[in-house]
Amino acid sequence: MFSPLTIVALVSTPAADMRYYTWITLAVCVIGLLAAGHTAFAEDDDEQYKLVTCGSTMKLEHVNSKFLLHSHPINWGSGSGQQSVTASKVAADTNDLWSVREGFGQPACMYGDVIRCGAIVRIMHSNTQKFLHSHNHRSPLSGRQEVSAFEVPNSNADDNWEVVCVRRNAANWERAAPVSFRHVSTGMTLFARRADAFTQQNCRNCPIVGQLEVSASSQTDDNTHWVTEDGVFFPTRDPEDDAEYDNPSAAGDSDATVTAGRNLKEEL
Repeated sequence: MFSPLTIVALVSTPAADMRYYTWITLAVCVIGLLAAGHTAFAEDDDEQYKLVTCGSTMKLEHVNSKFLLHSHPINWGSGSGQQSVTASKVAADTNDLWSVREGFGQPACMYGDVIRCGAIVRIMHSNTQKFLHSHNHRSPLSGRQEVSAFEVPNSNADDNWEVVCVRRNAANWERAAPVSFRHVSTGMTLFARRADAFTQQNCRNCPIVGQLEVSASSQTDDNTHWVTEDGVFFPTRDPEDDAEYDNPSAAGDSDATVTAGRNLKEEL
């Protein structure tokens, strides 16, 4: 049900003067390739690509509605006034891309680290570089808890989401399997439903007509289920390779291997 793009290696450049090069290059590759409709470089049945890993960039599809988690540089006109987060069904929209990072205050993760069920993560909107966020403001349509996108320099615990695996006895976040995202600070769960749609009646001539409200809810039904769609996925990293990542000389002349092992906090 998915046709992922898979990055096996990244081009490296000196970190001292090109701190953000890797993330900028990755964002350009993801946006360009997905917008062009390209599919996987790796086989879908390759075991090392079946799991969501740290640094992966993807689309998240709401299972019930088939809309995609979405954001854009448009702020809410009520509540917090922060950047809005909705669900959209426009094809090939790069504003549907999100990347997985370690949670605020959590140990740094490395590219390719498996995201386990119960892990605390932050989910970054790739185009605007803001984190999926929630807090005690009311959402504009349903009055549930508002969901927004929040800038990186002020990142805080309200950016943290627990990955809740729906499949019983699952150990890791699997790309083909639905998950829920529980907001750690408030205990609410990322929620959407077709009934909460922006229309000409409730949002006349606004730029998000046709999209769905995304909120955080105390409900934990199938309106809180999301599944990964197209994206760029790092292969799972073997922890036994840590010595190689920590010691560039141990990796020979493969700069790409060293770059793939760099922890994400160093990139911010």
